[in-house]
Amino acid sequence: SHLIIGTGLMFSPDFQRWSAAVYGASFEWALREQYLVRIMGSFVFVLGTLSILAARRPLENKLIILSMIEFFLLRNFHRHYYSAELQSAFGVSSQINTATSLVFFTLAAVLGVSLFLCARSKRSEG
Repeated sequence: SHLIIGTGLMFSPDFQRWSAAVYGASFEWALREQYLVRIMGSFVFVLGTLSILAARRPLENKLIILSMIEFFLLRNFHRHYYSAELQSAFGVSSQINTATSLVFFTLAAVLGVSLFLCARSKRSEG
């Protein structure tokens, strides 16, 4: 999903606007915002590439998985610590903010539990 979303954010202004609307954000779109969203798209795309690599061999790519968990948790911290700015600048409601946080916390938890179970399974085999 990150590869598809990242590609859309990098190359399609229509997809950028649609993604912002799904996120619950509304703001004036200008060339500056479009450019910044393209940068975010590049990051999202790379995150997708790293996800594929880590999924193929999770124990060999533990650092990637731990980094993704850290990113998801930091984003949740920022999402709430700066919630007033998010609301003021982008019009993102507290309900959308909370829902998004739950999604990212769930991703972090699933990654963490999966890595733990994978490591435990490997220990019991060897």
